[in-house]
Amino acid sequence: MKTKINNFYILKNYLLLQFINIILLIKILKTKKNIYEYLFKKMLKKGDENEPIRIGAAYKLATLEDITLAKNLLRKALFYDRENVRRAATYGLITLGQESTEIFLEAILSPIKWIRKAGIFGLGEVSHLNQEVLNHLKSCLLKDSSTYIRSVAAGSIGCLVRRAVAHKNGLLWVDDCVHALIESLNIE
Repeated sequence: MKTKINNFYILKNYLLLQFINIILLIKILKTKKNIYEYLFKKMLKKGDENEPIRIGAAYKLATLEDITLAKNLLRKALFYDRENVRRAATYGLITLGQESTEIFLEAILSPIKWIRKAGIFGLGEVSHLNQEVLNHLKSCLLKDSSTYIRSVAAGSIGCLVRRAVAHKNGLLWVDDCVHALIESLNIE
């Protein structure tokens, strides 16, 4: 009988510890989500004096453990209606590197010129030179109605070529890049 009582107390204590662990895990998860939301709210702060706070929050968001959540929040900020929020989001996405290529490709298709600009700039900073990226940037370079967008596209193509040559990755498309840049000069 004494053994059964001891086993009962051992089991009871074990279950209690497991319950406490679950509660702690839930608190940690809630706190984690709160950190991401807190940083996102910091990115939305208004005023020029808050520019370092916005950019710092975007950088910190990009370095946190849950890349998927960070990408989703940075993507949301990239498509936000204020340029200073989009700028911070662009820096955060650039910090994520190649992981953010798909978001920048999506931004290039936006009807809003400043979102397209952020997407084009971001691609130049993080993407590898490949046919898909080149086709999008060439389209912006040669067909966009905004001189500003075309200029950023030329700079991004230059960045891609520089990295392709330095890392010997994407060399197949370097000639196409040079021809596109020359064609854009003829158009301008």
